[in-house]
Amino acid sequence: MPCHEYVERWLEDAMYRLGKVCGGNPLTTIAIGVSVVLVFLSGIHNFEYNGDVRLNWTPEGSYAHNAQKRYAGLFGEQNAQCNIVVERTDDGGNVLDDLSFVAQLESIARAITVVDGSGGQHTFDDLCQRAFGGNNGPCVVLSPFSVLSNNASGTPTSLVLANARRAANGTATFASATLTTFLLRSESNLTSLVDDFQAAFIDRLSQDNVAASTVIPNDVDFGRLSFRSFDDEIQKVGIPDFILLLVAVVAMVTLVSLTVGKRQFDPVASRLLPGVAGVGLVPLALVFAGGLSLLVGKPLNMISAVTAFLLLAVGIDDVFVLIKAFDELQQQEGVMHENTAIVDQVARALSSAGGSITVTSVTDFVAFMTGLSSTIPQLQDFCFVTAMGVFAVWALVITLGTAFVALDAKRQSLGRLALTPWKFAERRRLTSADDSDALASVPTPMPVDDSRAKGMLQAYTRTLLTPLVKAVVIVVFVALLSTSLFALTRVITGFVVDDHIPDGSYIAGFLEILRRQFGGFTLIVDDVVENADLRDATVRQHAIDLQTSLANISNVPESEPVSFLPAFEVWAANQTCGGGCLLDCRKVALASLTLQEFASCVQEFTSQQPVFNPTLVFRNGILAAFRIEFVVAGLPDFADVGTLLERVKDVTVSFSDRLDNFAYSFTFGFGNLSLVTGDQLRSSLIIAAVAVFCILLLFSHPVVAVVVCGMVASILVMLVAMLAAFKIAIGPGVLGIFIMSVGFSVDYSVHVGHAYMVESGTAVQRAEKALYLMAKPVLLGGLSTVVGVVALVFTPAETYRVFFYTAVAVVILGLLHGLVLLPVVLSCLPLDGEDEAGAQPEQGMQLAPRANAKLDASVNIVAVYV
Repeated sequence: MPCHEYVERWLEDAMYRLGKVCGGNPLTTIAIGVSVVLVFLSGIHNFEYNGDVRLNWTPEGSYAHNAQKRYAGLFGEQNAQCNIVVERTDDGGNVLDDLSFVAQLESIARAITVVDGSGGQHTFDDLCQRAFGGNNGPCVVLSPFSVLSNNASGTPTSLVLANARRAANGTATFASATLTTFLLRSESNLTSLVDDFQAAFIDRLSQDNVAASTVIPNDVDFGRLSFRSFDDEIQKVGIPDFILLLVAVVAMVTLVSLTVGKRQFDPVASRLLPGVAGVGLVPLALVFAGGLSLLVGKPLNMISAVTAFLLLAVGIDDVFVLIKAFDELQQQEGVMHENTAIVDQVARALSSAGGSITVTSVTDFVAFMTGLSSTIPQLQDFCFVTAMGVFAVWALVITLGTAFVALDAKRQSLGRLALTPWKFAERRRLTSADDSDALASVPTPMPVDDSRAKGMLQAYTRTLLTPLVKAVVIVVFVALLSTSLFALTRVITGFVVDDHIPDGSYIAGFLEILRRQFGGFTLIVDDVVENADLRDATVRQHAIDLQTSLANISNVPESEPVSFLPAFEVWAANQTCGGGCLLDCRKVALASLTLQEFASCVQEFTSQQPVFNPTLVFRNGILAAFRIEFVVAGLPDFADVGTLLERVKDVTVSFSDRLDNFAYSFTFGFGNLSLVTGDQLRSSLIIAAVAVFCILLLFSHPVVAVVVCGMVASILVMLVAMLAAFKIAIGPGVLGIFIMSVGFSVDYSVHVGHAYMVESGTAVQRAEKALYLMAKPVLLGGLSTVVGVVALVFTPAETYRVFFYTAVAVVILGLLHGLVLLPVVLSCLPLDGEDEAGAQPEQGMQLAPRANAKLDASVNIVAVYV
């Protein structure tokens, strides 16, 4: 016996036994199921929502990931910064005419006060990075006012003035925009205060608050940004509004009301109650998945929220499968009245549908679990919680779902109304003189006139499988696939910040001005050198060469890389040095010195003030590390950081045999993500496809497995091409969609394919019968998927809308492949059996009981889910 037939029969028997238990004890089953799920609420004790965008999206083991860990061990976080950009909106307008307004904005920022835990007040002067260390040096502010005359400060003009022009004497005479940058300290004991200052900065410098305290000049626009802005704004869309989830639930209940069962409008025969109960299984699955994820240390993150919408679609489709199987049996055998007969009928329904539910659930579970091979933490966490959710939906449907179907069948046998089960139908026929009030038969079911729909479906199947139409279908799909393969060369990958911030966010306004005036944002990069003795002349020369190489990097069009003179500061405050200290532990402060100057005076220069934001790290009196900062301006988006990272990485690696060094910027995680997204996409899809193929071989005929995998590959290629055509970037969120698509694409084809293998007749006749059987449930599965995720289109961030667009694209492509291309391909296979002269498609539904059970068990009466 082939492996897939053995597995199929084993599943039938196991599901029948489970159906007898759950159908015979429905209330006990429901109580036990709910109790088990609630046990996983204990995971709430470990609740963690990981909103750290940089950690979530920095690939593990990457250059950026390793640099981040090394940097944090030496210096902690990079210095936070707050920015104000001001521009003239009129053509040719000179922002220097409005310098008084720029000065007012800077004054507002400097006057911001935050309060610590003991009630102490702190202003910018208390929290700023100082050029000479301690509390005596000036705060580091890159301001346009420092370059208006002869730029003696050394601040690059292009960093603070856009399109600047100067007179012969060096005085700035024109600029279209100004950019002011306030640098803040980074000590761990000040993190809370610095975060509060940034929040107050964003609030105080809003358009409304500025307008309330000063007059905004005509033809002037401004924006603001802080170090925390991206984290804070992205977290705002990290969990879609509860109202949107409620909208999805209402939409799904409406779909259930209109589609579940064969007689959804019959007051007694309707399956409304088990359908609605199926929707209620989704919250239980979410509790299980979320609780288990937290228990095993997998935090929730922004794209994990999408799991709720996916499980809503998955759960109701599996319930549709079970209800349809029960209706098929009831249509053939009639309504049972004895409890034993009802339980047996429910058990046989689960036996026929359980295999279908298991096949689709296993393929989706495996597809999501392969996402754990990704190096992107956010993608790993999303795939894990969604895989656990798929497992929970499967387990709850075959247990609690079966119990609800059994309760509904008993209600129907008593003639109680579906919508108000405490009431009986008007027409009743007594079946027991001993208990005449309790037992009643079902009124005659309302007739279902679906002859028109059947006629249309028969006409479609016959037309599709005529030689001319088959040839046209094959030519069209080959052309589409060829075009899609060409479009793969234009795929956009990486992190696009605009897709992840809320619509109308102040970040979007700031970036728009920055890109228009300065060509993009400005990035401060630290190159850190460890274990270098600067007293050695050779080492000093290597460090000077490194600094020169970094300063000469020019990798982005119109960028202006600038290297700061190494403002070396010794972090010696409140530390105890061992013997042989180069400096007294309380001393600090060397600023704007060359390496040679530093080396000559490092043992002479002293100060009684502590140093903040160190550029040097001493261990046991020995210089352990120092950092050189340089600036790159004009980066349009974080995707361009990937190119910068590659250039910087090449420079640091080229010096690795002379200096132990690495480069770091807080945006390097996004840049590294842009570099690896393409490889992640390919590897994830290949692993998922291979895993799903192996699962199909276990549950399906080898021919079906091969053909279905061909359909899946075609769907994925066309999906990537569609994203490229609409210029949608493939980021970490979209990667999750592609992993989802592997499992979901299987469902549109596997049911038609297996029905084809079970049927008899010529290849064309078998394809006709399979398509006739599966067209309606496949269409229903696609519709339920769209309904499940439609609420995402109303979210305030493009990344969630892209999730919806991609899910809809998968549905459309899946339906076209499963209901158009696949039947054509199957009809051309050399698997002809004995010709059934005059066979009609509907004969495929008139099978012997065993054949019917076999067909049902392999998913031929299943509403698939995407």
